[in-house]
Amino acid sequence: MSTSARPYVDDLGGGVAALHFPEVQHVTAERSAPLVEPLTKISRTGPLAIVAVPPEALRMVEPSMVSFWVTNFTRGDIEVNAIAVVSKSIAVRVALAGLGAAMKLRQKPIVFSTFRDLETAIGWARDRRVRG
Repeated sequence: MSTSARPYVDDLGGGVAALHFPEVQHVTAERSAPLVEPLTKISRTGPLAIVAVPPEALRMVEPSMVSFWVTNFTRGDIEVNAIAVVSKSIAVRVALAGLGAAMKLRQKPIVFSTFRDLETAIGWARDRRVRG
């Protein structure tokens, strides 16, 4: 697990990957770009359940985040079946609803849920049984 001051991916095994955004300014499409390559590598062995960990102080999600992730999840090299987000933010829920609707329209539905703590989010992601 990295403790860098930049967003990073933590491969939790079994098809679960955690996306960590240590600071509010990291939750942008531009700052998320370095997360795509590690997710692509992890996804090579099967579909993923992602656990996103934004900073607790996040109160607004840039609209570009939804289009950024829709683009990356529909290219074909990152297969995602479930996303758990550790956040109490209403803005995060709204962004997830937008992402969910966009993915469903593209015939690539993803199950989403938000959680108050990381352990519960990881447990939920593991229960999605994305890799059998």
